[in-house]
Amino acid sequence: MTATTAPTVIVQSAQTTAASNIFDHLTPGVVYNVEANAVGSAGPSDWSDPVPHMAM
Repeated sequence: MTATTAPTVIVQSAQTTAASNIFDHLTPGVVYNVEANAVGSAGPSDWSDPVPHMAM
């Protein structure tokens, strides 16, 4: 995948202690930057580096 422009859409989701998260209502063909962090008993971790993913 080659992105010609930087992603311009920001999708935020509430932090949770769940092992996974599903993002609904993404537009197919749009490249989104995905960042993740972990939430545990000590609180949230730092965010990961962004990784571009194209919605299918």
